[in-house]
Amino acid sequence: MFEQLGSVDVLIISTIVLGIALAAGKFWLDRPQNIQDVSGTIIEAAETAEILVAAAEQLWLTGRLPKTERFNFVMEQLREKFPNFDVDQLEATVESAVYWLKLSQR
Repeated sequence: MFEQLGSVDVLIISTIVLGIALAAGKFWLDRPQNIQDVSGTIIEAAETAEILVAAAEQLWLTGRLPKTERFNFVMEQLREKFPNFDVDQLEATVESAVYWLKLSQR
């Protein structure tokens, strides 16, 4: 089966296998080690979301961010900082931050 592969094919396959191995290794090393790591990351995400929601609101008020782009702005920043969170977790974090921002403005 492998006799038909050229040197370029072998190089491509080797690169893909190496990439997968490196990604798996990074995932293994970056995983939370204990409950304190997990809760610390959740708290950090909530605090970051609060800052980003306030920033998005300020950018909108000053005309530098369209009103309809505030949510996307925050989600992009959170996805970049917390790539291991799924979209539902990030959306809930943003909604919570919006709630607290609105509550603080009353």
